[in-house]
Amino acid sequence: MGNFIKSNTGRAEYNKSNKNNRSYSCNNFNDYAYSVGGFRSIYKRIDADRWVELGGFPKVEASISQGFSDMDAFSESDMYAAGYFSVTISRSLVWKGRQKLFHLDQGELVDINLLRGYGEVLYDGSCRKPSRKDVHMNITKVTASSAPPTAPTDVSARWRTVIPGNMAHRLWLDTEKNRVLVSDGWGVAFSALRLRALDLNDGRELASTRLGNVVRALALDADGSWLAATDTKLFRLDRSDLRLITKWTSRIPKYSDNLVAGAGFVHAVNNASAGLYAINLATGAVKRRLLDEDVQIHAADDTGLIAVCGNGSLWRADFGLAAALRRSAQLPAICDSAVDRHGRLWLSLGQGRRRESNRVSWAEPTAKLGLFDLSAGNNLVEVELGLPFWQIAVSSNGEKVSVSGVVSREIDGQIYWRKTDVACYRTSNYECMSWVRVPEGFEVQSVWPERNLAFATKMSEQDSDCAQAELLCFSL
Repeated sequence: MGNFIKSNTGRAEYNKSNKNNRSYSCNNFNDYAYSVGGFRSIYKRIDADRWVELGGFPKVEASISQGFSDMDAFSESDMYAAGYFSVTISRSLVWKGRQKLFHLDQGELVDINLLRGYGEVLYDGSCRKPSRKDVHMNITKVTASSAPPTAPTDVSARWRTVIPGNMAHRLWLDTEKNRVLVSDGWGVAFSALRLRALDLNDGRELASTRLGNVVRALALDADGSWLAATDTKLFRLDRSDLRLITKWTSRIPKYSDNLVAGAGFVHAVNNASAGLYAINLATGAVKRRLLDEDVQIHAADDTGLIAVCGNGSLWRADFGLAAALRRSAQLPAICDSAVDRHGRLWLSLGQGRRRESNRVSWAEPTAKLGLFDLSAGNNLVEVELGLPFWQIAVSSNGEKVSVSGVVSREIDGQIYWRKTDVACYRTSNYECMSWVRVPEGFEVQSVWPERNLAFATKMSEQDSDCAQAELLCFSL
């Protein structure tokens, strides 16, 4: 069968003979010896030469390239195992050849993070006991003091205009210049794609620039200029006339959805990926740190930023990613997030994306709003709003929060959700202040409770020769 050998960690390892000459860990706790084996097997020694298998874990096909290779534990009900897998676990695809770490919870394999950090199981090639337990999260559940009205009211339009592109427009508000920036949408030739600045009072175009691709993300730098990211390039633009000042074309991360500038760097994430990037604006050097998927980032203070992931993990990072990421909390799964100037994190609680084989789609909308004080660290307020939504926005003083409500429509047996509503709540008691619905055919794109404004778009008719959409600015 094999023999036990002493490892350099002082533990015994059971060396089983197979063509890969792999060794399997044997560990001792609670006065019993435990060993792992192929096909996700874990054995407990109950007497001399008597081993029993701890059953209930999902098995894999007969393959020596899969199964547990190491394990450790606090107790028999709090065990961790590592190994190689090529199966679907916990709704996420784990590719063969990539080593993963799992918590063995009542017969289920729960995929946990392989990142060094606060509150995590440390991983350096084998399972190790956590340096400390995760901080207990205190959750306070409340209900909005008043339910939304029985039906939404029609929006009060400020102005309408036509913008190039059928759909997928992106918008950013520049309150100091009293303008909204709009990136052209789908259906426009790459050479003609522009970023446009429109007057907030009447929608007139004040300036534009052509960058050769759709602008996906914008951030203001310390010098007052705009930093704009396209698919693979980064640009510095004059804030007044959008004139091109500088561009970076090498090693820029693809498909940035979120930018945060600070300390001579701009930090970028793609919402669907698991990487956080820091781009040195002086040298163009790029640094990367791995996180969980569906990352969103926000400026936390003058020294760094916070990153919140779709699975609820919350991280702190220094500007420039000079030090290792520090995990600060584990929240419930989230879809969207926002931060006010008091250091409070507002969350749309609920899974944002659903991954099924080779398809990614929006998950069911949520009706739960979350409030997490970044300074307190372990208190989460969960508010039941009674209105299904995905996206959220909060005023800088934190006194008003708005959500983009959705309605469902069945087409050919499939349920589709559209962002058609905006509801505003007073955060002192979560009273619903207003609930409006955009006209038929429009979909909400952006909400700014600071200015009591929101924007919606309606794509052109399918038989139209021009790729364009109608942009509607309305009051909340």
